[in-house]
Amino acid sequence: MGLLWEKFKPDYPICKEVAPLSAVIEKYDDKTQATFGFQEVPPLPRIWFIHKSDEAEVLEGLVKAVAADVVVMTQACDLEHQKVSNVILCPQIPINEYYEYWKSDMETKGYNPSRRAWNRHCNEICDGFLWNLSMLNKDEYKGETRVDILTVNFHEVFTVPRSFLESLLAQRGQERHRLLPPYREHLSQAFARFFMRVGLPVPIEKNWEIQQQ
Repeated sequence: MGLLWEKFKPDYPICKEVAPLSAVIEKYDDKTQATFGFQEVPPLPRIWFIHKSDEAEVLEGLVKAVAADVVVMTQACDLEHQKVSNVILCPQIPINEYYEYWKSDMETKGYNPSRRAWNRHCNEICDGFLWNLSMLNKDEYKGETRVDILTVNFHEVFTVPRSFLESLLAQRGQERHRLLPPYREHLSQAFARFFMRVGLPVPIEKNWEIQQQ
């Protein structure tokens, strides 16, 4: 199939898998009559080659729009000096909303979502032991909490065109909260640490006994 597609790829740049056909076996009982029967054999897979004139319609069908509260992860210097055309975003949710997700996950796994377990979990996030999560401190002004503690999830990373993001911000005209140094760099470091992890195929044997000579 791959070799066939290479032949027609210039005019049919997209492959689309469609529902397979049920296997039907044709049998001839005599010279004039044929019978058809379904057999216990794997279905026949089908793949359509999409013409380049229909490419835009197919791609639009693959796009799923979501509304999310996000934090910009692209470096501020790259944004300031117009070095990037796309912006990296990660979702962030208030800590009380994240607690509900955590509690449900603990109950699903058969664990007790106690206050002690929750405190330990949050401490591990703040101390950098949970690689995929980070926390942003609450924003208070004149004794009033404007933004609660937020949990940032590095497992979900979105990329949007910078022009789209700037246009959206201009249309909404809403106030945006920004991280100040060194909190901005601290979040960037946690983000980089998540992606720079390297797992060894043969881990170090954790035997710390000292051999006496």
